[in-house]
Amino acid sequence: MLGAFVALCVLPAMGERTPEKSPATTGWSYAVAQPPPSDAALVNKAIALLTAEARQGQKENRLPRQETTFAAEFLREHGRESVPGDLVWKRFERRTNRDAFIDAYVRWQLLGFNPAWPGDSLKDADLDRLIEELPALLPNPRTDRAFIARVNDAIRRQQVSDAEAQAIREADAALTRRASEINNLNRPALEIRRWLERSAGESTFRAHLMRLERVRALVSAGWNAEGPKRDILRRFEESKRHAELTDEHRARLAQAARSMIGLRAPIVTRVGIGNENAVEAQFDEAAVYDFEVNEWVRALAR
Repeated sequence: MLGAFVALCVLPAMGERTPEKSPATTGWSYAVAQPPPSDAALVNKAIALLTAEARQGQKENRLPRQETTFAAEFLREHGRESVPGDLVWKRFERRTNRDAFIDAYVRWQLLGFNPAWPGDSLKDADLDRLIEELPALLPNPRTDRAFIARVNDAIRRQQVSDAEAQAIREADAALTRRASEINNLNRPALEIRRWLERSAGESTFRAHLMRLERVRALVSAGWNAEGPKRDILRRFEESKRHAELTDEHRARLAQAARSMIGLRAPIVTRVGIGNENAVEAQFDEAAVYDFEVNEWVRALAR
């Protein structure tokens, strides 16, 4: 008799996973591969990450990114080259957050995913809704009514105490710093509008609507809009004889322009303390005047 036992070992076939004992039971467990996330899930994740990024930047009074670099990093980390542009557009065209800065930042970074501009399939009603839901600009600190009233009161009194003069200097310096910060924080909201204006370029009417909206956004927030207003006049004059700009289009543009008449916000641009603590100041105004709108409307006429 043989005094030895032969143990038979069964090896797994090539490519077959070897079961392992579960640490919690005496049974077997297998590692289950997770399916890759869907395109919609990826976009949702991107928006969630961008929202958190924007909140942090808001706390620190800075833009987390100076360019639309998020998309490239995100896609690389997830082993993707792109996500469908029409899906990105559907998220871009609607408000992503109630907070204007967060909404602007998220949608600005979504531009890095190359949303697909819908072109002629975008109905006028959809464009109106898109414009209505664009994020507002953060207000210009130098339009602060309380500070302007304080400066005007000091000017009327002709002379203030040393302590008050110093307080006005410090408040003015703080507003200057804050205005610089806000100006940078407004970049996303303005870049969104520039992108829409460029994308709508094949439609003179829609591009003009976006230009008018940019002026409205700037003036409503108390920012100087002289350059964009001059651009509107020039563009309207250039399109005077454009056949594609119908009488209905011209009427709608004129109506949109007239609706801005009366938008106005005083701006204190400079404050100084002169001899014997006399307060001096220079003022400007963010506004759309009726004579400007009349020029635009005349430029639109055939």
